[in-house]
Amino acid sequence: MIPSGGVMAFSSVAFSLGVLHAFDIDHVMAVSGLSETSSRSRKMLGLCCRWAMGHGLTLLVVGVCVLSLRIANLDSLSHLGEKLVGYMLMGIGLWGLWGLFSQDQLIFTSKFFSKTDNGKLFEEVKTVPTHYEPKHQHGAVLVGMIHGLAGSAPLIGLMPIGNFDSPWLGLAYIAIFSFGALISMVTFGGLLGVVFYGLNKRAVSLVRGLRVVILIATFCLGAHWVYANG
Repeated sequence: MIPSGGVMAFSSVAFSLGVLHAFDIDHVMAVSGLSETSSRSRKMLGLCCRWAMGHGLTLLVVGVCVLSLRIANLDSLSHLGEKLVGYMLMGIGLWGLWGLFSQDQLIFTSKFFSKTDNGKLFEEVKTVPTHYEPKHQHGAVLVGMIHGLAGSAPLIGLMPIGNFDSPWLGLAYIAIFSFGALISMVTFGGLLGVVFYGLNKRAVSLVRGLRVVILIATFCLGAHWVYANG
């Protein structure tokens, strides 16, 4: 059991580690790749909450196994998670780019009549490129679940609980750690949504170019992840 004076320290450490863990580069790139450039902050908050739910669910399930079976070595599980994250990041990048460019080829055509200087009517045709915004809201849960197996999650989210005498203490640690990750990712998602939505009203081309860069970077990071853990 934790002394009464140590409860605050215990909670603060677990929460802080969760906050820091959410900013792992693979987490940030994945959520950025799943984001929609025209989304309001509310949609981004929903996406980030789903990611955090999936992430916390994996930690909870694996944590119960660690506490029940007294598993001390999570290296093989972490290695598998790292490879899965690599392939997942590559998939997010390719899927996002495919959707972005394939849907941009669709053209909305409208006809209207205009008057010339001499008063005659003539027909004009106006074409407007459509915009594609991928719907990844539910996929964010799966992405979060895979992230729960990789990165620093096994090290700082699961390894410490093996040293606790009480399984309830271990579960409390996981819950507080996951809550910290949730708060951190929701904050990041909310800010990203504000930036994208604000810029999208003023510089659509800039935002879409930024999204292309993000998706390419996400794919490259995934390829590096797979190569490094091959």
